[in-house]
Amino acid sequence: MAFSFALRHSRLALAAFYILISLGKFGKSQGTPSETAAAGVLANEYLPGQVGANQGYPQAGNVDKDPDHVVNEALLCFDEKQIYSSCSEAYRLSSSGDLNVPAEYTDQYCNGPCVSETHLVLNCIEGVLLQFKFYNQATISDVRETIKSGCSYGSKRGDFNVAERIQEEHSNGHRTNFSLFLSGLVLIIMTRRLML
Repeated sequence: MAFSFALRHSRLALAAFYILISLGKFGKSQGTPSETAAAGVLANEYLPGQVGANQGYPQAGNVDKDPDHVVNEALLCFDEKQIYSSCSEAYRLSSSGDLNVPAEYTDQYCNGPCVSETHLVLNCIEGVLLQFKFYNQATISDVRETIKSGCSYGSKRGDFNVAERIQEEHSNGHRTNFSLFLSGLVLIIMTRRLML
């Protein structure tokens, strides 16, 4: 009888361990908290205060300005002549969140001024509005990750399609949620069976 009881508890412990491992592995692809799109910024977003340690860009924290003014300030980063000075306009990041870099131009984009100037634009936007979303719903992080994978030497080299990356992450998030749901359901069923 004691052996049967110990066997039941070891099965329960094994199931709980499996669930915890699954949560650690799958939970990392969850999205960030709600972020504000450029087209509809809420009044409580961050605004520049004073020049700080953020690579020469203003620190966030002043919430007294009009949201439309904040968005316009962030969008001015795209037209800043000191930032985008060498990169051809055809390959620049647009305010819609698109990177129009053809695959055959990958080496020039990644090894030339365009990639560093694009990161400067992203830093500028981040200095004005931390939770900025482009019109295609991409975050600054989405664009940075797209550039990173597009300039890598892996299977995604030359792929600068930000919208496609967002779609992939969105579908992976649904699979992750389903995996977590299924793991929880298995744990509940096993717990009930072991307690009988």
